[in-house]
Amino acid sequence: TVYANELFNGRLVVYSIAVRENLYAILRTTNVVGAIIILIIFISMTIVSKSIAHTNSEGLTELTKAFEKLKMGDFTSKINITTTQEFISISQVYNNTLDDIKRLITENEERAARNVLSELEALETQFNPHFLFNTLETIRFTIDIDPINAKNIVKLLSNILRYSINK
Repeated sequence: TVYANELFNGRLVVYSIAVRENLYAILRTTNVVGAIIILIIFISMTIVSKSIAHTNSEGLTELTKAFEKLKMGDFTSKINITTTQEFISISQVYNNTLDDIKRLITENEERAARNVLSELEALETQFNPHFLFNTLETIRFTIDIDPINAKNIVKLLSNILRYSINK
């Protein structure tokens, strides 16, 4: 079969000769090659998507484990996910947050210890004058009743004061 195609408003005519049997063979071959290419693309896309899903699931699994440890009170388990840029960023933020939490816990413990010491010192400053006043009042009344016992109380009081000064 001879085919004529006109180009450029009929100034150029291209003739082609095609044998019909060859044309069908070419079409069949083209269809088979196309089907093979589509199958290869499908298999490649399946493999690539499974690989991406596996990579992402590894990052998610590691994040989940880290959060579980954190929930149980383990503030030492840093993570290092290097699968994708998103997971790298998440792991860096997690590690920085973990450092901040540890720092804040340490600061709170130090602050609590300072508060306890301050409260104890405040109680001591209130306790010492009351104790001394009550002891002196006891000695004053004991002098009239039992002067020898009053003498022993003064001696014991001086031992206590000497001990607290040395302490």
